[in-house]
Amino acid sequence: MVGVIDESAFTTKGAHSAGVAHQHNGRLGKEDNCQVGVFLVGVTPAGSALLDHQLFLPEAWCAATREARDRRGKAHIPEGVAFRTKPRIAAELIRNVAVLGQVELDWVVADDEYGRAGPFLDELELLEQKYVLEVPVTTAFWTADPAGCVPEYSGRGQGKRT
Repeated sequence: MVGVIDESAFTTKGAHSAGVAHQHNGRLGKEDNCQVGVFLVGVTPAGSALLDHQLFLPEAWCAATREARDRRGKAHIPEGVAFRTKPRIAAELIRNVAVLGQVELDWVVADDEYGRAGPFLDELELLEQKYVLEVPVTTAFWTADPAGCVPEYSGRGQGKRT
């Protein structure tokens, strides 16, 4: 099963729903007043299923100000909820699925917001989770081993030193 991480935005007119703020709405391709959720979807050749999800709370909702506390109280958000980035939320979703052990993810895929997030990558490595993540076009990669330590790929499943 492949685990797909992505967020989705839900446009809203009001300002009182949990997590609503002027933020990027991927559905519209622009900034908008919306709520954003982070989703983990399991995909197999037979179909797909929502495995887990979390609401993203912008930093303003989690600030230690009276206004933020009042807003969280009106939206019934527990006081101890702290700000977490979308990649941090995604890492928790994957960890929770792994801990439950009911579903095994062969691979995790996600866009460049996750591909450039160090803590997210660290969590995948810690879980020994295989992944394919998009990275920004400006990301630098080594095309050769600068120290001469990595065997050259011969195309036959065996490395050969140069």
